Amino acid sequence: MDHMEIANLSKSVSLGIAHGHIVLAGEEAVKAMVLFNISYDPDVLNEMEDFDEYFSNHKHKHETIRNLEHTGLLLEKMMMIQMSPFQGFKGGDLSFEEVKVKAIEGRKKMIQWMSDLVDDSKPEVNLKTNDAWWRQAEIYKKEGFYVDILKKQKDWSGPHKCSEKKFHKGRKVVESFISKVQFIEENFQDEDVIELYKELKESSKRIS
Repeated sequence: MDHMEIANLSKSVSLGIAHGHIVLAGEEAVKAMVLFNISYDPDVLNEMEDFDEYFSNHKHKHETIRNLEHTGLLLEKMMMIQMSPFQGFKGGDLSFEEVKVKAIEGRKKMIQWMSDLVDDSKPEVNLKTNDAWWRQAEIYKKEGFYVDILKKQKDWSGPHKCSEKKFHKGRKVVESFISKVQFIEENFQDEDVIELYKELKESSKRIS
């Protein structure tokens, strides 16, 4: 049973405990993402000075999630742009040659979009992430599992502090992140995507 299942089962008992399990679900997803990344790019293991931190340091996991959210959004946007020439067509509508032409057109559009992304003279691309929520994730998790005294506020923190609204917000944020991890994993089954990833990685090394 995974943490999202536990969250859904325990919410009727305690929204706070359920909310804590939602944060844990995000942490487990980032571990899975790191291991998957190593599977198609073994060099990542040598490049990671902080590999152990992904499995022991909770704040580090949350920072990684914030970065991965941005990466996931970029990848989704890239795929959408690359596939845009095929919109409106069904399987069998296009000949093999037409498919090749549209694939080249989509790739050119995607490369242009990526060039615009790093061009300071172009309008900034707004990629909406849940950065603010993940910055509070460790607090939400502790609040879900522990009772603590808040001396300045003369109050107690604990699972009882989690509202229905906060719980649903947390579930939405983490489910969104997990879907991005799944999206990346599904797309990286494609050799062309892995090749593009390696090209971009080499390009970023040359730039830096």
